[in-house]
Amino acid sequence: MNFSRILPAIQRLRKLGPSLRAGRGVLLSLFVVLNTGLLWASDGAIADPATTKAGGPSPLVLSGQAEPINVWSHLRIWHETAGDAVDVRTLIGDPDRFTRPQTPRENLGVTDDTVWVRLPFLLAPTAPADWLFNLDVALMDEMSVYLVKDGRVVANQFTGKLVPVSQRPLPLRTMGVPLRLEHGAPYELLVRLRNSGAMLVPAHFVRPTPYYANEARIQLLQGVAAGLGIFLVAYSLMQWLGSRNAMYVYFAGSTAAATGFALAAHGLGAQHLWPGDPWLINNAGVICGFVTLAFSLLFAERALDMARQCARLSLVCRSLSAVCALALACFVADILSYGQAHWLLSLISGVPMAVALPPALRLARRRDTAAVYMVVGWLVFGAGTVTFALLVRGVIPFSSGAMYAAQLGSMVQMLAWLGVLSVHTKREQLAGREAEQQRQQAEVERAQMASLALTDPLTGLANRRGLEQHGERIVAQSSRRSMAALLMLDLDNFKPINDTYGHDVGDELLVGVAGRLRACVGDGNCVARLGGDEFVIVVSHLFRHDEAQALAERILKELTKAFYIRGQVCEVGVTVGYALSPENGSGLRTLLEAADAALYQGKNQGKSQVQRWVPGLVNPQAREALALA
Repeated sequence: MNFSRILPAIQRLRKLGPSLRAGRGVLLSLFVVLNTGLLWASDGAIADPATTKAGGPSPLVLSGQAEPINVWSHLRIWHETAGDAVDVRTLIGDPDRFTRPQTPRENLGVTDDTVWVRLPFLLAPTAPADWLFNLDVALMDEMSVYLVKDGRVVANQFTGKLVPVSQRPLPLRTMGVPLRLEHGAPYELLVRLRNSGAMLVPAHFVRPTPYYANEARIQLLQGVAAGLGIFLVAYSLMQWLGSRNAMYVYFAGSTAAATGFALAAHGLGAQHLWPGDPWLINNAGVICGFVTLAFSLLFAERALDMARQCARLSLVCRSLSAVCALALACFVADILSYGQAHWLLSLISGVPMAVALPPALRLARRRDTAAVYMVVGWLVFGAGTVTFALLVRGVIPFSSGAMYAAQLGSMVQMLAWLGVLSVHTKREQLAGREAEQQRQQAEVERAQMASLALTDPLTGLANRRGLEQHGERIVAQSSRRSMAALLMLDLDNFKPINDTYGHDVGDELLVGVAGRLRACVGDGNCVARLGGDEFVIVVSHLFRHDEAQALAERILKELTKAFYIRGQVCEVGVTVGYALSPENGSGLRTLLEAADAALYQGKNQGKSQVQRWVPGLVNPQAREALALA
């Protein structure tokens, strides 16, 4: 191809609008990839001068070389139509019936005719006698090889893709036959070919040892490719089990079908997976093609989030996927013939790329990593698919690169789509982490709101509701062996300080008192402020009565120490009354009333002291502070 013709066309496309101008780099890349693929696929397959000059072909001389000997320049062909009735003896005596091929090298295109190939050759005096005639393709329905010497058939062998591998002259994937030759007289090969698809004729003479060595290399490489496909299928299904993301199922289905298509197209399926099954040998490629298209459309629709980006394209992808599934069902049920299914498959094979590429390009412009992977995968796959399609339609010469272009493009696409899955997985993980963070933040906010409802805003101690919840729980867990104590505290001389120095100093003094109470009580117990200068403490795990007395005296001692607030020395005292559970009561309200009575007794006896409740002590004053709900 000539870039001098392509570049002006691209310049004209630039005038169509900003959208094409924005994607001109990618479009140019596509043309470069396609042209490079076609040139690479042709790899020296330009028509040999021997195929175009007038006159019959010169005999091919078989020497002792190890490399395969290409026979294209020496063969002639004749198309046997449906009305012809010939046998091989007639053709042996009528060499003028055969003409040089007027098609691309080693590619006779798609034809319904039976094609006869005539190939004169002779054996060099020093050449070995054992040779193979090999047609290096796996998809040839029938191939009959007649070895002619001195005008008569001395050997006749039959092979083809529908022949079980074990019954072929060479039990391998390609169409090959062994030949035992003699020195001296010239030979001819008459080869009768029939195929329902492309008539590819990469014919060679080759020695057995190099042939088997090359076949082993191809089998190894195909095995590696198949192993990669199986690994990716297993990986994606395992990921689906963990995430339940349908993209992994679509990727697994597409990858499995693409791997099966490659195995069918290159003969590994007929050789190893379904030997002896004519229906699968003939139809596996079409089946895998429909499955690949269906899952590819679903994968592209989900990967590019078409349901949100463009609802119409999403509907197109899903509808075409359903069409592929319906066509496959009709083909399996023998409603569609092989030719009709092959035509439909060829018609829609480029649709996934045509549908997915525009939205992928738009997202790639926004630096969407998944879309970039999609674009790269589609471009390479598209180049490979177009190259292979041109080959099987008889447009370009046969070459190894063109024959394996679709498989290589499919492998690159699989790896690119693996990158798409990786990006989506990271996005899901990030979204999951963000959702978890939001959930945790909401829980923290709810906890904070609940804490505010149970906490005194000035001191941070429990308020009345907090005392009711936490204190009641502590009291309920008390027993004779592990007692709980409720201490009620009332500051002495707090009002004069509040009146003298102001409420700000008074508030800071209350905060300081709260801090000292926390230090005395420790974690796991309840310290609450009921309001004003009244505090309540509920402690647990007391094993002796004097532990409560000791705690009350320690609190008395700590609060007697001076507070230094804003340059002022503030001194207060505290009167403590306490009661024990379960000895003095088993409920929080009962203990509060008992401790309050003891506190009242202490106030009456001169303040700044500790009083324990004993039977008979009551507070004659009705105290609203104890009216807990």
